Amino acid sequence: MMCCLQCRLQPFSSLPEEPSAVGTLRCADPVCPLATTERGVVPAASFDPLQECALCPQRVRLRPCPQDVHVITKLSRHDEFALDTAHHTLDTLVSCESSDLLCELFRSATADLRTDLWKRMTACHPDRLDLLNPLFEQLDLPPLEAGQWPDCITDYRLAAA
Repeated sequence: MMCCLQCRLQPFSSLPEEPSAVGTLRCADPVCPLATTERGVVPAASFDPLQECALCPQRVRLRPCPQDVHVITKLSRHDEFALDTAHHTLDTLVSCESSDLLCELFRSATADLRTDLWKRMTACHPDRLDLLNPLFEQLDLPPLEAGQWPDCITDYRLAAA
């Protein structure tokens, strides 16, 4: 999930006739209350939701949203929006402890993107590698416990790649 005011799946458009940046898909349920009250407002390029929006879901809570579904389903089609926002989806799925969706994100990603997602996972969420156990188990690697770092990280990286 990313800031609803910055997401291209906004339930509104700055211009009524402007097509959505991702086709006809629109978010019917924005998580951020500011997004539902500020319809038509396009934040400035310098807008930082973590600093300027006390209610930002990125600060308060993360949960999967339509943007995350779009990313997972469109990555294999090389959708530009999905490729640009996959790291937000990874963070959300880790926060929600959604192992199935996280593994699906890795499966849907291109090889280069999987490498980037792995780097983000080990840099930002090293204590949650256990969420990728279904991928590891496919290569007969022992499952990890929450907070456990594997002895041979290369084997696990290759399983995620």
